[in-house]
Amino acid sequence: MATVIARREVGPSTCSNGSRGLGGDPRWDVSWKSENPPRGLPTEFLEEGTCNWNKVGERVEVIRVTKNGRTKVYQDVIHAGRESLELAAWMFAIVTVFGVPLAWLQFGLTRWWRRLRAETRTENPRSV
Repeated sequence: MATVIARREVGPSTCSNGSRGLGGDPRWDVSWKSENPPRGLPTEFLEEGTCNWNKVGERVEVIRVTKNGRTKVYQDVIHAGRESLELAAWMFAIVTVFGVPLAWLQFGLTRWWRRLRAETRTENPRSV
């Protein structure tokens, strides 16, 4: 786990939709403080020029990789999956609350309309 301790915008370059930021966001230098750093790595570290939506003080599960003197942070993909699951649960609830009654209403109106047409046919038979 790591906490964002500082953010600084570093340029007008924008992030793509596939990055950790939102589409069109600027790049940031993000300072992190690790709660339990791996052996040999400092507690505080800097992620330079990244697309990142995390706010100062936000605590996030991350994987830190150091390569060629630069630090790359990968955020917990399970957390993102949980957000998708929450969205799916909300969509299911909305469809259940609104969609099922509307489907029953359509079913009932269709049956009523067919019954009304059948009664009208028997009361007013066409002449031959």
